Amino acid sequence: MHPEEVEIVLLEYPGVEMCRVVGKKNPFSGQVVVAEVLYSGDPPPTLSQELTRFCREKLAAFKVPAMIKVVDSMNTMSTGKVTRR
Repeated sequence: MHPEEVEIVLLEYPGVEMCRVVGKKNPFSGQVVVAEVLYSGDPPPTLSQELTRFCREKLAAFKVPAMIKVVDSMNTMSTGKVTRR
């Protein structure tokens, strides 16, 4: 899984300003995709579900995040790029 592919799709969604995608170990499948998004304004309560549906339309099933968390801020490097840690 290449996190950049999923991040590109998430950033296409209106209101998503930044995102971070990582693979998390899973005892059953080996690894699952997890995403964090920074949304401009007040996120709707169903944003995670909407983003999951959006990703399903544009990505292969194994690339769709198993969990999408809406966060208030993200750590960035001096270049403005989001850190993956």
